[in-house]
Amino acid sequence: MYSNEEKYDILAYDNGSKLMRHALGGASAAELFTSMLDIQTANPNPQRVNCQVLNVSSSNRSGTITTKRGDGTVLSTVSYNSVAPGVGTGDSVSVTNTSVPIALVYCDFTVNPLPGEKANVTASAIRASLVLIDQNGNTFANAEAR
Repeated sequence: MYSNEEKYDILAYDNGSKLMRHALGGASAAELFTSMLDIQTANPNPQRVNCQVLNVSSSNRSGTITTKRGDGTVLSTVSYNSVAPGVGTGDSVSVTNTSVPIALVYCDFTVNPLPGEKANVTASAIRASLVLIDQNGNTFANAEAR
């Protein structure tokens, strides 16, 4: 009766009509990760970890930016909402810990799909990176999200 039945998540049937929530494969947020980078944590002038996202699509985009330690511990999570095409945003975290002089950090980004959008299109809608900033405000390391 419905030729594309296998492509949809079906909520219910109503008098022979299907009520469909969304197309499968485009329903969940795409997720991108940076490589892990070392950061000095025992320095009295701490380094900053910046997780940055740029919308490179033609539509407004929303999602999350999460900064994590190498063991997966969340240091910070923020949402970005309706970021316009060509506009960027980010989150900056200072990591200090006198018991461990160096720690691994990475960024985890999500971008929400537009209605009916395929996952690979959603993932390519943003460019994202992890940038390490020294105590003087200089960038000294960068890792691209994939």
